[in-house]
Amino acid sequence: MSNSKLTLVLMAGLKGAGKTILARALSQKLRWSYIDRDGFKEKLTEGAVKEEEARDIAYELALEAARMLIVRGVSVILDSSALYDPIVPEAQRIVRSTTDAQLKIILCSVDDEVRYERVRKKLGQDVVISDDPVTRDKYLQYYKRLPSDRLELDTSQPIERCLAVAIDYLQS
Repeated sequence: MSNSKLTLVLMAGLKGAGKTILARALSQKLRWSYIDRDGFKEKLTEGAVKEEEARDIAYELALEAARMLIVRGVSVILDSSALYDPIVPEAQRIVRSTTDAQLKIILCSVDDEVRYERVRKKLGQDVVISDDPVTRDKYLQYYKRLPSDRLELDTSQPIERCLAVAIDYLQS
């Protein structure tokens, strides 16, 4: 896809939904830049920044990094839950500021049992998923504000299938 349209991909979904695995796979396959909002947040919370403030600052840093890359003609995959209210308008503003850029949103979801298992494996311990609402149908309500042309992807499918579906969507 080296000759494809300049693209900002916004990954969306709750912890354990498969965003990061898919985002990294897309980045490798497409040779697009990958920005991890959680990486910014982790660095901020290592210091004296409180969790909620770190979350907001991390979103702002990730969006600014995406903007800097897009204006330089580099397609970007922004890995975040997309629960920060300004993220979609800011992403839209970024692509509008650059000729022929597009915003694509991939909403990853999976049932709670799979999500719980993924989070437990990632953290290496028993954890309680405290995201509210807890079921897929309920937590998808969080994402009603996303544009309707998003891709909603059930990431319980094999990664190869998810990758193929996501690439088809990005090429459309």
